Amino acid sequence: MAPMRNRYHIAFTGDSYPNLINRLRTSDHQYVEHTVSKSGERRIFVKGPEGITLEIQFPPEKKES
Repeated sequence: MAPMRNRYHIAFTGDSYPNLINRLRTSDHQYVEHTVSKSGERRIFVKGPEGITLEIQFPPEKKES
């Protein structure tokens, strides 16, 4: 699927990347996953029925030292 580019979108911070991905995989929603290479932040873009794209951002996982 090509990236969803849209003038209208809204962003939220998510708390469980695996849970959201599992829910999306069992739904009919179109979505795109993206990882920001420099920061490790993960993003999911979901196309809403009214044409607005939802962006859910997940901070990078903390590495244990």
